[in-house]
Amino acid sequence: MQIDEDTESWVDEHWAISSIAQAYGHSLIVSFLVDPMYEGPNKSAAIWTVRIGKTQPEDRLDTKNMVAELDMTKGHFAQKLDQFIREINEYRDSLSQ
Repeated sequence: MQIDEDTESWVDEHWAISSIAQAYGHSLIVSFLVDPMYEGPNKSAAIWTVRIGKTQPEDRLDTKNMVAELDMTKGHFAQKLDQFIREINEYRDSLSQ
């Protein structure tokens, strides 16, 4: 895993992760997007979406290579997390076919 902390205001970090088991060698980018209304110094305190993509997004609205997205706002987090994991697993399974 590689972490990119040198980011623009709309994202806190990008993580490059690679599979070491099923779909070996395939990589994804985990992006921690910051609430667009946040103006404080600690972007980590304002994560509103976690996005998984085949490539690093160019901006907050870039979803063309998105695999899954987890909305971190209040409400139904367990259901959102289940859906997020299901989408990642479906993508991984599609690589093995």
